[in-house]
Amino acid sequence: MLAQDAMYMASGAVLLQLVMVLATGALSPAADVDDAGSLITKRIEFLPGRIFLEVMKAATFIMLFGGVFTVVASMLMIRPGTAVCKA
Repeated sequence: MLAQDAMYMASGAVLLQLVMVLATGALSPAADVDDAGSLITKRIEFLPGRIFLEVMKAATFIMLFGGVFTVVASMLMIRPGTAVCKA
C-alpha cells in the first residue's frame, strides 16, 4: 500500500510541475532555462508569484524524489509472505 501511495505522490508532483511551467509562462514575459533545463524565474517581477514558484519547485522536487525512493525501498523490502492485498 505504501508503494502505491508513493506512486500517486510522484504522479502528483509531475502534474504540479506542469502547472508550474504554465504559471511561469503566465507570470514571466520571457521565461528562460538554464543549462540543466530548469526554469529560471529571475525575470518575474511579481515577487509573491516568484516566491510561490520557487517554493513549489522545492516541494515538487521533494515529492518526486521521495516517491521514487519509497517505491524503490518497498521493492527491495517486499517478500512473498508480505505481498498480500487487503482489499
